[in-house]
Amino acid sequence: MKGLGVEDKTVRVANYHRNTVESFVELIGAGGIDHPDQINRTHVYRRVFMNLVKTYEEIYPTIPDGCLLDGGDVPL
Repeated sequence: MKGLGVEDKTVRVANYHRNTVESFVELIGAGGIDHPDQINRTHVYRRVFMNLVKTYEEIYPTIPDGCLLDGGDVPL
């Protein structure tokens, strides 16, 4: 039985990481975003049913700053 080839694994992991970063950069560029810091929950979508897709902002609405500390209402 052959063991894990560490030399081969390091190359494969490095290639996987490089390709993942390249794909991410292409995605944010295609979305018209200049920097990853600009991504927010309106850019991320989730399929909630077979034919229904919502943004994370729609699923988890943003609450006002300090809302939980002040005892204010949290949007549902």
